[in-house]
Amino acid sequence: MHATICIFNPFKLLFLDDIYESGQSLGAKSFPPPYLAPNTEAQAILRGINYASGASGIMDKTGFFFRLHEMGARKFIVVGVGPLGCIPFVRALKLLGSGQCSSAVNTLIQAYNHRLKELLSRLNQEMGPETIFVFANSYDVFMDIIANYHQYGLENANDPCCGGYFPPFVCFKSSDANTSALCDDRSKYVFWDAYHPTEAANLIIAKQLVDGNENVSFPINIRKLYNYNNS
Repeated sequence: MHATICIFNPFKLLFLDDIYESGQSLGAKSFPPPYLAPNTEAQAILRGINYASGASGIMDKTGFFFRLHEMGARKFIVVGVGPLGCIPFVRALKLLGSGQCSSAVNTLIQAYNHRLKELLSRLNQEMGPETIFVFANSYDVFMDIIANYHQYGLENANDPCCGGYFPPFVCFKSSDANTSALCDDRSKYVFWDAYHPTEAANLIIAKQLVDGNENVSFPINIRKLYNYNNS
Protein backbone atom coordinates (compact mmCIF):
# COMPACT_ATOMS: atom_id res chain seq x y z
CA MET A 1 0.00 0.00 0.00
CA HIS A 2 2.81 2.42 0.75
CA ALA A 3 3.83 2.43 -2.92
CA THR A 4 0.38 3.55 -4.00
CA ILE A 5 -0.07 7.22 -4.81
CA CYS A 6 -3.56 8.59 -4.15
CA ILE A 7 -4.69 11.47 -6.36
CA PHE A 8 -7.27 14.06 -5.39
CA ASN A 9 -8.73 16.86 -7.47
CA PRO A 10 -11.71 18.49 -5.76
CA PHE A 11 -12.71 20.22 -9.01
CA LYS A 12 -12.82 17.28 -11.42
CA LEU A 13 -13.58 19.53 -14.41
CA LEU A 14 -9.93 20.05 -15.27
CA PHE A 15 -6.43 18.67 -14.98
CA LEU A 16 -6.93 15.02 -14.03
CA ASP A 17 -5.55 13.63 -17.28
CA ASP A 18 -2.23 15.36 -16.67
CA ILE A 19 -1.78 13.29 -13.50
CA TYR A 20 -2.55 10.10 -15.38
CA GLU A 21 -0.08 11.10 -18.07
CA SER A 22 2.42 11.49 -15.21
CA GLY A 23 1.82 7.88 -14.27
CA GLN A 24 2.77 6.79 -17.75
CA SER A 25 5.97 8.83 -17.45
CA LEU A 26 6.83 6.75 -14.38
CA GLY A 27 6.30 3.46 -16.19
CA ALA A 28 2.57 2.79 -15.94
CA LYS A 29 1.21 0.91 -18.95
CA SER A 30 -2.22 2.55 -18.88
CA PHE A 31 -4.41 5.02 -17.02
CA PRO A 32 -5.51 3.83 -13.56
CA PRO A 33 -8.98 2.25 -13.70
CA PRO A 34 -11.97 4.12 -12.23
CA TYR A 35 -12.78 3.14 -8.65
CA LEU A 36 -16.38 2.29 -9.56
CA ALA A 37 -15.66 0.48 -12.82
CA PRO A 38 -17.22 -3.02 -12.78
CA ASN A 39 -13.98 -4.60 -14.00
CA THR A 40 -11.76 -2.99 -11.35
CA GLU A 41 -10.28 -5.75 -9.23
CA ALA A 42 -9.24 -5.52 -5.59
CA GLN A 43 -5.53 -5.79 -6.41
CA ALA A 44 -5.78 -2.70 -8.64
CA ILE A 45 -5.43 -0.48 -5.58
CA LEU A 46 -1.79 -1.59 -5.34
CA ARG A 47 -1.11 -0.06 -8.76
CA GLY A 48 -3.38 3.00 -8.64
CA ILE A 49 -7.09 3.80 -8.88
CA ASN A 50 -8.95 6.81 -10.25
CA TYR A 51 -11.21 8.06 -7.46
CA ALA A 52 -12.58 10.85 -9.68
CA SER A 53 -15.36 8.45 -10.58
CA GLY A 54 -17.20 9.39 -7.41
CA ALA A 55 -17.09 10.48 -3.75
CA SER A 56 -13.74 12.23 -3.85
CA GLY A 57 -14.96 15.78 -3.36
CA ILE A 58 -13.81 18.40 -0.88
CA MET A 59 -16.93 18.18 1.30
CA ASP A 60 -17.17 15.75 4.21
CA LYS A 61 -20.41 14.23 2.92
CA THR A 62 -18.79 13.35 -0.42
CA GLY A 63 -15.32 12.44 0.73
CA PHE A 64 -15.53 10.58 4.02
CA PHE A 65 -16.10 7.15 2.49
CA PHE A 66 -12.48 6.59 1.60
CA ARG A 67 -10.84 7.21 5.20
CA LEU A 68 -7.65 6.05 2.84
CA HIS A 69 -4.88 6.76 5.37
CA GLU A 70 -6.45 4.22 7.72
CA MET A 71 -6.27 1.67 4.90
CA GLY A 72 -2.52 2.23 4.59
CA ALA A 73 -2.17 4.96 1.97
CA ARG A 74 0.83 7.17 2.68
CA LYS A 75 1.50 9.13 -0.54
CA PHE A 76 -1.00 11.71 -1.71
CA ILE A 77 -1.11 14.11 -4.65
CA VAL A 78 -3.61 16.92 -4.26
CA VAL A 79 -4.10 18.86 -7.47
CA GLY A 80 -4.78 22.56 -7.16
CA VAL A 81 -7.51 24.16 -9.24
CA GLY A 82 -6.43 25.39 -12.65
CA PRO A 83 -7.15 28.87 -14.08
CA LEU A 84 -10.85 28.40 -14.70
CA GLY A 85 -11.09 32.08 -15.57
CA CYS A 86 -9.23 31.29 -18.80
CA ILE A 87 -11.28 28.37 -20.12
CA PRO A 88 -13.38 29.10 -23.23
CA PHE A 89 -16.64 28.53 -21.35
CA VAL A 90 -15.95 31.30 -18.83
CA ARG A 91 -14.45 33.64 -21.41
CA ALA A 92 -17.56 33.27 -23.57
CA LEU A 93 -19.93 33.89 -20.66
CA LYS A 94 -17.95 36.98 -19.65
CA LEU A 95 -17.72 38.18 -23.27
CA LEU A 96 -13.93 38.36 -23.04
CA GLY A 97 -11.78 38.84 -26.10
CA SER A 98 -8.93 36.74 -27.40
CA GLY A 99 -6.17 36.20 -24.85
CA GLN A 100 -8.22 37.56 -21.94
CA CYS A 101 -9.15 35.75 -18.74
CA SER A 102 -11.64 36.51 -15.99
CA SER A 103 -9.56 38.08 -13.23
CA ALA A 104 -12.45 37.72 -10.77
CA VAL A 105 -12.65 33.97 -11.28
CA ASN A 106 -8.89 33.47 -11.20
CA THR A 107 -8.55 35.54 -8.03
CA LEU A 108 -10.95 33.18 -6.28
CA ILE A 109 -9.03 30.17 -7.60
CA GLN A 110 -5.69 31.54 -6.43
CA ALA A 111 -7.06 32.21 -2.94
CA TYR A 112 -8.36 28.64 -2.76
CA ASN A 113 -5.05 27.18 -3.94
CA HIS A 114 -3.11 29.26 -1.41
CA ARG A 115 -5.20 27.94 1.46
CA LEU A 116 -5.00 24.40 0.11
CA LYS A 117 -1.20 24.53 -0.01
CA GLU A 118 -1.12 25.83 3.58
CA LEU A 119 -3.37 22.97 4.68
CA LEU A 120 -1.20 20.34 3.03
CA SER A 121 1.93 21.84 4.59
CA ARG A 122 0.29 21.57 7.99
CA LEU A 123 -0.70 17.95 7.32
CA ASN A 124 2.90 17.16 6.35
CA GLN A 125 4.10 18.60 9.66
CA GLU A 126 1.51 16.64 11.64
CA MET A 127 1.65 13.31 9.78
CA GLY A 128 5.14 13.23 8.26
CA PRO A 129 7.61 11.92 7.45
CA GLU A 130 5.89 8.55 6.93
CA THR A 131 2.92 10.23 5.24
CA ILE A 132 3.43 12.92 2.62
CA PHE A 133 1.05 15.21 0.75
CA VAL A 134 2.20 16.82 -2.51
CA PHE A 135 0.53 19.95 -3.82
CA ALA A 136 0.41 19.88 -7.64
CA ASN A 137 0.36 23.47 -8.86
CA SER A 138 -1.58 23.02 -12.08
CA TYR A 139 -2.59 26.71 -12.04
CA ASP A 140 0.85 28.18 -12.72
CA VAL A 141 1.82 25.45 -15.16
CA PHE A 142 -1.29 25.94 -17.26
CA MET A 143 -1.04 29.72 -17.15
CA ASP A 144 2.48 29.41 -18.55
CA ILE A 145 1.18 27.23 -21.38
CA ILE A 146 -1.50 29.79 -22.23
CA ALA A 147 0.96 32.68 -22.15
CA ASN A 148 3.74 30.91 -24.08
CA TYR A 149 1.87 28.35 -26.16
CA HIS A 150 4.02 28.95 -29.25
CA GLN A 151 7.11 27.90 -27.30
CA TYR A 152 5.43 24.55 -26.66
CA GLY A 153 4.68 23.95 -30.33
CA LEU A 154 1.00 24.90 -30.01
CA GLU A 155 -0.85 27.31 -32.29
CA ASN A 156 -4.10 28.21 -30.54
CA ALA A 157 -4.62 29.03 -26.86
CA ASN A 158 -8.05 30.63 -27.17
CA ASP A 159 -10.48 28.55 -29.17
CA PRO A 160 -11.50 25.00 -28.30
CA CYS A 161 -10.76 22.31 -30.86
CA CYS A 162 -14.24 20.85 -30.39
CA GLY A 163 -17.59 22.52 -29.86
CA GLY A 164 -16.94 26.09 -30.91
CA TYR A 165 -16.41 29.22 -28.85
CA PHE A 166 -20.04 30.07 -28.10
CA PRO A 167 -22.86 28.17 -26.35
CA PRO A 168 -24.13 25.47 -26.50
CA PHE A 169 -20.52 24.18 -26.92
CA VAL A 170 -21.54 20.93 -28.58
CA CYS A 171 -19.06 18.85 -30.54
CA PHE A 172 -21.34 17.83 -33.39
CA LYS A 173 -22.89 19.84 -36.20
CA SER A 174 -26.33 18.24 -36.28
CA SER A 175 -28.48 15.55 -34.72
CA ASP A 176 -26.08 13.06 -36.28
CA ALA A 177 -23.57 12.56 -33.49
CA ASN A 178 -21.13 11.09 -35.98
CA THR A 179 -20.74 14.50 -37.63
CA SER A 180 -18.27 16.35 -35.44
CA ALA A 181 -17.20 19.98 -35.54
CA LEU A 182 -13.51 19.57 -34.91
CA CYS A 183 -10.36 21.50 -35.61
CA ASP A 184 -7.97 20.11 -38.19
CA ASP A 185 -5.22 19.22 -35.71
CA ARG A 186 -6.02 18.93 -32.01
CA SER A 187 -2.32 18.55 -31.17
CA LYS A 188 -1.93 22.28 -31.91
CA TYR A 189 -4.64 23.44 -29.50
CA VAL A 190 -4.48 24.16 -25.78
CA PHE A 191 -8.18 23.44 -25.22
CA TRP A 192 -10.01 20.35 -26.41
CA ASP A 193 -13.48 21.75 -25.68
CA ALA A 194 -14.92 24.64 -23.70
CA TYR A 195 -13.67 23.17 -20.43
CA HIS A 196 -10.81 20.67 -20.83
CA PRO A 197 -7.18 20.83 -22.02
CA THR A 198 -6.12 18.74 -24.99
CA GLU A 199 -3.90 15.70 -24.63
CA ALA A 200 -1.07 17.83 -25.99
CA ALA A 201 -1.49 20.31 -23.13
CA ASN A 202 -1.88 17.53 -20.56
CA LEU A 203 1.40 15.97 -21.66
CA ILE A 204 3.17 19.27 -21.02
CA ILE A 205 1.56 19.61 -17.59
CA ALA A 206 2.42 16.02 -16.72
CA LYS A 207 6.10 16.49 -17.54
CA GLN A 208 6.23 19.60 -15.35
CA LEU A 209 4.56 17.85 -12.41
CA VAL A 210 6.78 14.77 -12.68
CA ASP A 211 10.14 16.54 -12.80
CA GLY A 212 9.46 20.17 -11.88
CA ASN A 213 10.78 22.22 -8.99
CA GLU A 214 9.00 23.25 -5.78
CA ASN A 215 7.08 25.97 -7.61
CA VAL A 216 5.30 23.23 -9.54
CA SER A 217 5.10 20.32 -7.09
CA PHE A 218 5.52 21.04 -3.38
CA PRO A 219 7.35 19.91 -1.31
CA ILE A 220 8.73 17.37 -3.84
CA ASN A 221 7.92 16.48 -7.42
CA ILE A 222 6.00 13.38 -8.42
CA ARG A 223 9.07 11.38 -9.48
CA LYS A 224 10.59 11.89 -6.04
CA LEU A 225 7.23 11.06 -4.46
CA TYR A 226 7.12 7.80 -6.40
CA ASN A 227 10.43 6.78 -4.87
CA TYR A 228 9.70 8.26 -1.43
CA ASN A 229 10.21 5.74 1.43
CA ASN A 230 10.32 2.81 -0.98
CA SER A 231 13.27 1.23 0.75
